[in-house]
Amino acid sequence: YGFGLHLEDLVDRALATPVFSALPRYPDVTRDVALIVTRDIETQKILSLIADARVDILQATSIFDVYQGPPIEPGKRSIGLRFRYRSLQRTLTEEEVNQVHDRLVAMLVDRTGARVRAD
Repeated sequence: YGFGLHLEDLVDRALATPVFSALPRYPDVTRDVALIVTRDIETQKILSLIADARVDILQATSIFDVYQGPPIEPGKRSIGLRFRYRSLQRTLTEEEVNQVHDRLVAMLVDRTGARVRAD
């Protein structure tokens, strides 16, 4: 058995100054949505469309589920998305988050031909 070890990389990492950020002062709000898309729509395209929208209160987006099979029709799949919204200046209202979220979902439906999964 053998292995290689690059000591310069280890030393650089050991000497690096850790970066800390303060805990958020205001709470976040999460919204989930499942979209049914054709199988040729890549998940990265969906994430890129969301990033390109440049929504200032959208802090993070993640995919929490990808499913194909009954009851989803053949040739399609369901993609579950989780959106995390937060303002660094104030607490967001439900109405404000809902408006932004609905606008993002409508944009995804328009640009990908998706439909929102109801079940």
